Amino acid sequence: MEVVYDRGYMREAMSEAEQKSISSCVNTIASTAYGTVPYAREMGLKQILPRNNSEMAKNEYATELVDAVESWEERVGVKEVIFEENCEVKVVVEYGGQLD
Repeated sequence: MEVVYDRGYMREAMSEAEQKSISSCVNTIASTAYGTVPYAREMGLKQILPRNNSEMAKNEYATELVDAVESWEERVGVKEVIFEENCEVKVVVEYGGQLD
């Protein structure tokens, strides 16, 4: 999974170390199975990354990913989830938490 930062003011608003920290956190959230973290059983995803082109599966995964990232990573809000042909996912985030 690749975390992509929305262009604009945010590049100046955070350091490279903070960008790496946020990317690491988003990847951890996305790669954690729901209910497997001791003392934080609500963390993670119930959906697995869709390996086919089912729009329903992609939508369910993206919805759960957006909700999980916005619950566990308060520094950014998810602007978009992009599914590429090779079953890779890009998560476009915007600095500053919840989006309007």
